[in-house]
Amino acid sequence: MDKAQWLKLMKSWGFEENLQTLSDLEKAYAQAGRYYHNAQHIQACLKHYDVIESKLSHPREVELALWFHDAIYKIFSSNNEKNSALWARDFLLTNDAAQDAAGRVYDLILATEHNAPAATLDASYLVDIDLSILGANPNVYAQFEQNIRREYRVVPSTIYRKKRIAVLQSFLVREKIFNNEPFYSLLEAQARVNVEGAVARLTT
Repeated sequence: MDKAQWLKLMKSWGFEENLQTLSDLEKAYAQAGRYYHNAQHIQACLKHYDVIESKLSHPREVELALWFHDAIYKIFSSNNEKNSALWARDFLLTNDAAQDAAGRVYDLILATEHNAPAATLDASYLVDIDLSILGANPNVYAQFEQNIRREYRVVPSTIYRKKRIAVLQSFLVREKIFNNEPFYSLLEAQARVNVEGAVARLTT
């Protein structure tokens, strides 16, 4: 993970360097079995963040949420986002950040559960960033699907296919997968092709 980018973020909050937290995040994202939800995913998210930073109401909160949003990741847990959000909120409060800022970061991370419309503009951008892999070129997307399957390798194929199809179809039934520019213009059409193809393969 990018130490210089982390230090820049800490400075924007007026914090100390917090290198131990950076190390803890690196260890979390490097855990065995993380074939997609790893440091590479976070770095890809942060590259998208750099493009849309100026559009955000609370950019440093969105950036911090991106660093933490998949920090806790256990495949059979339904509380990954909540636990990641708690870690981020506790980190902020320990560093004497304002309660309202810590609360916004907590809510931003919960938005990556992708089970409800984003409540704020910042959350909608964060969700677009998190879902950007859906609109990747077909080869990258195919590798993404393989990596997700590897993360759930202990799940029997019949069960995995059923669950994965449900997740993918939840995106297809949306009027728009991506709510903001430039994500919609650049990624929406390819995302629908990718996801429809994945559903078709899983169905057969």
